[in-house]
Amino acid sequence: MKSELLTISISEMWKDSFKVIAYNLLDSKFYALLIPPEDFIRPDGTVAWDVFGVSHVEIVKERGEFYKPTSLATVNSYYDKQQIIALLSRIKRPSIDFINQTMPYGVIELPEIASIQIPHLHDTKCKIVLKIMHKQIKLLNKDLRWIEYWKHAIKSSAESMDHKAQRWKAYVNTKGRKRFAVVYYHKTKDYEGKWICGFHCL
Repeated sequence: MKSELLTISISEMWKDSFKVIAYNLLDSKFYALLIPPEDFIRPDGTVAWDVFGVSHVEIVKERGEFYKPTSLATVNSYYDKQQIIALLSRIKRPSIDFINQTMPYGVIELPEIASIQIPHLHDTKCKIVLKIMHKQIKLLNKDLRWIEYWKHAIKSSAESMDHKAQRWKAYVNTKGRKRFAVVYYHKTKDYEGKWICGFHCL
């Protein structure tokens, strides 16, 4: 299937691959792909997958929810900030409740972030706490950029983790900023839940 995939999230999956969530500009649907780290940039320097990049590629259904490329992906263009805000605002769901087993992927616009639960030393998947309609919702954030940031923050002793969390919260809650999350619904025999696979502060 010919596709123009706008990558809207790259999240931690397994050691040998990352989960790419892309929005197909040709059919207005979400697609999930497992991409090995070495396939993001080819040996000749060509960028194949990147956040907000549009990858031209052929894909086929693989297993479960996943698709796989059957041709070499190439990022032909990038969406700028205003284009991304316009797109995410257009495709966002009314609330997180609309992301479920029937529609496991979706974009929501986030309210002000109430707090961040600081991870332990060996767990960088800290949680974002949202306050929606007087109710607190905790979402695990598996966005790869988020995880890499906290890996670095945990190792750095320049300032306390609490101070880093407060500084980060102040930044994303700055008046005029737009906050979006790409949310994934996951259900197995032993688990049911939702987590963030892409976090964007624009």
